[in-house]
Amino acid sequence: MEENKVLRQKLVERYIQSKASLPELETFIELYKQGELEQVLDEYLEQQIEASESVTFRPKPTRVKTLWAACLTLALVSGGVFYARPYFRSPVPTHYTQVRTQNQGIRKVSLSDGSVIWLNRNSSLRYADPWQGDTREVQMQTGEAYFQVAKNRKHPRFIVRTPDQLTVEVKGTQFNVRTQKGSTRVFLEEGKVALKKEQQVAELSPGQLATYDQQRLTVQSAKGDVWLAWKNELFVFDDATLTEIARVLEAYYDIHVVIQDHLDHLKFTGKLSQKNLGQVLKILARTLDVEIIQRKGLVTIREASGTAVPAE
Repeated sequence: MEENKVLRQKLVERYIQSKASLPELETFIELYKQGELEQVLDEYLEQQIEASESVTFRPKPTRVKTLWAACLTLALVSGGVFYARPYFRSPVPTHYTQVRTQNQGIRKVSLSDGSVIWLNRNSSLRYADPWQGDTREVQMQTGEAYFQVAKNRKHPRFIVRTPDQLTVEVKGTQFNVRTQKGSTRVFLEEGKVALKKEQQVAELSPGQLATYDQQRLTVQSAKGDVWLAWKNELFVFDDATLTEIARVLEAYYDIHVVIQDHLDHLKFTGKLSQKNLGQVLKILARTLDVEIIQRKGLVTIREASGTAVPAE
């Protein structure tokens, strides 16, 4: 219990000092709504007032008015400037901008700080609008995105969070994030990024790929033309297995691919245009000498029988 009180005291302190991150802000608002921060807020503000050289005592108004008046008193007594965030006056959750592409092609998203994000097909993310505190945070929800991050003195930290709770912190750089089916991959083209998942930490240099899969974070060298080709509407495969290719096609075209087990050893190297799924399947079938059947959202890859059914 004592540990929880200390954590809540720190949360209240960061909130009032306008230093709370977005996750901390969401926690504050939730606890505030539940009435679990009233005592901590009162104690904190009373401590600050008692520490001041002069205090004006007035009849105790409602709790909300007390909170506002106490903060205003602190600002005047200290002789400083008090910046009250909109959510401080009324504990309303921060507004988020949601961006989804579904199967509508690549979308360019320009942020207010000058940063640019290219969002791949069947992908989604959200970000606070406007930014709060010193941190710019983007939450990748699914799919793939390429980030070109601009430096910003007012909000120096830029963080990308993925569904598997991997944190990517950057400082003026260009990188690619792909997250799907419980796995996240981050390729760094330029600059520097730091990745963190609980006790696992990794820093990337340009040309390196970080993979977080099955609770493990690893780093290796990778080819940029492979990981950034989607921006030019290309698939670039380098000795990729059929399973690896299938995962890419499933994510991009929102389909399901079934492969006969004994065919997974087959590998493909080459560049393919993303504009036509049927053309992609025909090239794979001819190159790997397999039979590919496409019916609506299902693609089946099996051993060639001599009576192949053409892809639709």
